[in-house]
Amino acid sequence: MDAFLRDPDRDDDTIGILIAESRDKASVEFALQLQNQPLAVGTYAGLPDQVKELMPSAEDLSRIADKVLHPGAADRRA
Repeated sequence: MDAFLRDPDRDDDTIGILIAESRDKASVEFALQLQNQPLAVGTYAGLPDQVKELMPSAEDLSRIADKVLHPGAADRRA
């Protein structure tokens, strides 16, 4: 899919973020079983400050994941 989405003359390499509801090893392994590209696991801690500013916060990622994994949940709570 990357070849269809990224313009190699204009865009840097694509990165992906796996967002999971829990840290269940089996779920992560299932999600990545067809992954055939190099994979790195890390945290924001080692990134330069100017790059960290561009990345979504953990709270942002959590809020987005919650909306995707539990659509309409906020509506039911209100």
